[in-house]
Amino acid sequence: MQPPTFIDAGAGNLHAAIPRVLVATKRDGSQQLFGGCYITHKVNLQPDVWHLSQAQIAPLDASTSIPTLLGEMSRLIVLAGLLWGTGDLAILLIDVGHDVRAARILLGRQIAHNVLEHPQPPPPSPHDANAHRRTTEITTR
Repeated sequence: MQPPTFIDAGAGNLHAAIPRVLVATKRDGSQQLFGGCYITHKVNLQPDVWHLSQAQIAPLDASTSIPTLLGEMSRLIVLAGLLWGTGDLAILLIDVGHDVRAARILLGRQIAHNVLEHPQPPPPSPHDANAHRRTTEITTR
């Protein structure tokens, strides 16, 4: 039985979680079960070169069946993938916030530059009663 392999892609990297149950034979002939997960890493620039980045293996009780262990490990890997994806989503939202801030700064600089290149005449003073009449006369001539 081949357990599923879960591959997570992001930022030019691939990470694969590989659940495994190991059966070790001791020198006295008895067997010891170990179960856990290997995490491998591959950079997309290197074709078919995977590196072992993490291993979580622990001894298991001999009375536990292997399909049950594989099912439990698969659920654990799915949960780890969800948590990993949530972390990636949080980083993405932080980056979006930085991008919005940078866009606001750039827009403010462009507006300031435009105002310096094309200055507008100051508005008429509210104390000048003839200001409206003068602008109307200038535009109607």
